Amino acid sequence: EDLMPFVQDQFFKTQDQAIAYMNWKNAKFPNPNRNPNSPNLFINGYFYSTLEVDISGDQFMVVSKDNALGIDVIRKYGVNTFGITDEFFRDVLRVEIKNRLIQRL
Repeated sequence: EDLMPFVQDQFFKTQDQAIAYMNWKNAKFPNPNRNPNSPNLFINGYFYSTLEVDISGDQFMVVSKDNALGIDVIRKYGVNTFGITDEFFRDVLRVEIKNRLIQRL
């Protein structure tokens, strides 16, 4: 599911600004598999580079080392932020949990 379309994003003061940004981004980073009106949060990878898995007891959380950015992005785009399936997310967590357990041994 796509993130909030650019033309609905209140960051842009006008719809013309949203359309201009959308056109720039699609020209600079073309991706035929992405809705051209949908952000992908991956121009330079910064947001994703701040993510880590925090394991506490039998629970885990995906957190951002840049807490303010993480909160803003999740609040704005919700659960679709990660753009991955539940199955893939579980696979990533299995690897991360295994690596953490190995580190603790």
